[in-house]
Amino acid sequence: MNSLISTYEKDRRTVDPEHMVIRDRLVSDLIRNRTEQSESIRNRFVEKGMNPYFSYPTLALFDIAGEFQDQWTKREAAKQLRTFIEHRITCNCIVFMDDACHIGILFSWDNLDKVQSIHSCMKGASLHTATAGIGNPCKHLAELHTSYLQATISLTHKFYRGIGQMILYNSIAPFKNTIEYPEAQEEALFHLINDSAEMQHIGSAIDSFYQSFLIHGLSQPNDIRDATIRLLIGLEHRVKSSATARTLTIMKPDIMSVLHLPSIDEIKAYVTCYIQLLVNEIHALSTESMNRTLIRKALTIMEDEYDRATLHYVAEKVFITPAYLSTLFKTNMGITFIEHLTEIRMKKAKRLLKQAELKNYEVAEKVGYHDSRYFSQIFKKKVGLSPSDYRESLQTTGT
Repeated sequence: MNSLISTYEKDRRTVDPEHMVIRDRLVSDLIRNRTEQSESIRNRFVEKGMNPYFSYPTLALFDIAGEFQDQWTKREAAKQLRTFIEHRITCNCIVFMDDACHIGILFSWDNLDKVQSIHSCMKGASLHTATAGIGNPCKHLAELHTSYLQATISLTHKFYRGIGQMILYNSIAPFKNTIEYPEAQEEALFHLINDSAEMQHIGSAIDSFYQSFLIHGLSQPNDIRDATIRLLIGLEHRVKSSATARTLTIMKPDIMSVLHLPSIDEIKAYVTCYIQLLVNEIHALSTESMNRTLIRKALTIMEDEYDRATLHYVAEKVFITPAYLSTLFKTNMGITFIEHLTEIRMKKAKRLLKQAELKNYEVAEKVGYHDSRYFSQIFKKKVGLSPSDYRESLQTTGT
């Protein structure tokens, strides 16, 4: 048995990328199939050179967090996480990527501590933060679809537990199906805003608003997002109609940003920022002027520190939350923060590529990319030529 497992382990680490995709699709299909028999699953694993032997098989799903330019960049980040796991996992398992760019681990339940150890190691590595959802152990491979679903459900609880946690299905309670919107809390918030109350008191009122959804159990994350949108629109309309703010131009809440906020803490932070804006409006501050100042400061930092700039880094420099800075960019610039940062980096890279003494990887590092291969892919996507071809074009044209 040990020699057979060693063979599986070797095959897992040497499979080529094309076969990796095929194998991932097979594993994803098998573990989500409700009609597949255990023997059939075992045989398919053996055919593809994978370990088919598990004691109480269990599914773990790792979901990477972060703002990604597109699905391709998210998949590349997921590949890095996969490589990290495969090089450090010390138990017999199957590592795969599903269609949602989750990195899955099929393992024996008695090796849960090994999976927990891998998750702990991630926090000290240069990787995107990853939340892990763990399903319950199964008696048979044919029940894997249940463990996979449970792992997926566990991941949704990052909304309350926080990004980067390990969440076991047996530690969570079901979400409640219905909520009652707290009209009284919205009314109280409006009066605090209209009276220009201290943000400390407004913060307590925001906490009370969200606490009302949690009294009899946790609400569905999307229900919280919907209630947040209703609150923001309601406050916007109330402030616009109030005598003190009738002549002011109120910035509309960014509904799409709210829909994509991954945790209740980030939603509360967004609401706090938006209400702070309303308070500032009532103080007769010019939103347009304030936003221009914030964007101008952010752009200066991005131009000067493009090699280290991130959404969180720049937001901290201008003393606002990353969610709010992202909203300002989309509203005022017409593009996302990452898109603009990429444009700056590509512009700087083109200048540096004119210097013959700099290698491509040195140019990549100078503009903030520590993976030269990834830099080359982004450069070609944005410029239309690889860095090497771009150099040659400069020599051809004599520029």
